[in-house]
Amino acid sequence: MNNIEQELFNRVKTHLLNQGERAETDESTHGIKMCQYHAESGLKCAVGCLIDDNAYDFSMEGEAVNDDLVYDALIKSGIDMGGKAVSILRALQHVHDSREPSEWPKCIDEVEMVY
Repeated sequence: MNNIEQELFNRVKTHLLNQGERAETDESTHGIKMCQYHAESGLKCAVGCLIDDNAYDFSMEGEAVNDDLVYDALIKSGIDMGGKAVSILRALQHVHDSREPSEWPKCIDEVEMVY
């Protein structure tokens, strides 16, 4: 990782480890809670923590990091999306969405080793 990517990674890592829980819908759809960029509870996911409130739009929920709405919100929030930023954010988002918070420290360290 270059310095900009490392700073981005560190920012998300710090957020996730401090928050310690998923940002997800309060109500489950068909018994499944959905992860969200900005949850009603105030929690934010690995990518959502980078999106300023004034750049956030509910319509980006359920969209991928490289979707135009999400990508543009990250740019508007001052995030440099060059280099491996999208890949790094996808990997960190996967950790948030698919792993238990107790597994996050190990999984996040694994992401760092890959990049």
